[in-house]
Amino acid sequence: MSAGDGPWEWIVGAFYFDEKLQTDYLFQDSSPFGFTFMNGGELDTTSYAVFGQLGYDFRDSGNPFKIVGGIRYTQDEKDISEYQMIPQFLVDLSDEDNQNWDEVTGQVEFDYFVAEDVMAYLMLSHGYKGGGYSIGQFDKYDPETMDAAELGLKSQFMNNRAQVNVAAFYDKYEDLQVNFLEFTSFTTDNAAKATITGIEVETQFIPVDGLIVGVNGTWLSAEFDDYQFTPTIDLSGDTVNRAPKYTAQIFLQYDWSLGDRGSMTARADYYWQDEVYYRVQNIERHKADAFDTADARLMWTSADERWVIDAFVKNLADEDNLRNLTVSDGLSTGDNSFVSYYPPRTYGVRFGWRMGGVQ
Repeated sequence: MSAGDGPWEWIVGAFYFDEKLQTDYLFQDSSPFGFTFMNGGELDTTSYAVFGQLGYDFRDSGNPFKIVGGIRYTQDEKDISEYQMIPQFLVDLSDEDNQNWDEVTGQVEFDYFVAEDVMAYLMLSHGYKGGGYSIGQFDKYDPETMDAAELGLKSQFMNNRAQVNVAAFYDKYEDLQVNFLEFTSFTTDNAAKATITGIEVETQFIPVDGLIVGVNGTWLSAEFDDYQFTPTIDLSGDTVNRAPKYTAQIFLQYDWSLGDRGSMTARADYYWQDEVYYRVQNIERHKADAFDTADARLMWTSADERWVIDAFVKNLADEDNLRNLTVSDGLSTGDNSFVSYYPPRTYGVRFGWRMGGVQ
């Protein structure tokens, strides 16, 4: 990695990842004519990459801009050994397979310094996510790729007592990977094309000493451009699953000194999320309603910053907020669903100590 005060900056590196995953699934139908379904297997994943980034800051020569570019080469390999059994129907299947993928990805960013505390930027990138297997399903899915553009503005003003960041982005996906439940089996499919556009706004203000107020929000438009889900079901134009149109967050934080006895921090957070579809098919039983939640905390830090006592409450109103909803595709004979919720009201106290403290 580069160091120093010159206009050039660079970084080079390598990445290696190795994982061995074993999954065993058991489903037993409780009806009088029920059956037992078992599947699973072992999946070995190996991934490595080399990457580099180079940037030049033209401000040293009197021009208010900076350019940074990076490139990465990734290679993935996956080996699977899987099985599926339904004893009542004499089904006993097994298989082994191997897949390899590689991709060159990269990014270029242009930063323009409008003023000392205001920067506009444009970033273009090409991304990649490796393919894989749905363990025990005897199916495999392809990698997904994405071409993205982001235009943004970062600013500070009022003597650094206010900060406003705005970003607009456009993401174009090819072979977008989507997950769903088919009867008793979880699987992954490649939607042909999808486009996600959005705007993010992050603000932070210090109206009086010690008080920080933050307001963040997002608007999202996520749509399948081309997705033939089955020979008879075309989902082109549907909303991408797990993509709420709006989200919002507000927080208040107040810090004050206790002199030789340390300092206190009080914080409250509020989060709201719009309704969302959890499956690729946009029908009512696949949709979760909008929800909100609020958290609070009070933290004491010793004067030497070695000791911390943190009292917290999460989900203050004890709301039953849906975290995940997985339902069958409506094509199979079952009407299965798996539902999970965010934790109920949770409270506690954390104690912390660290070596060193204030230097």
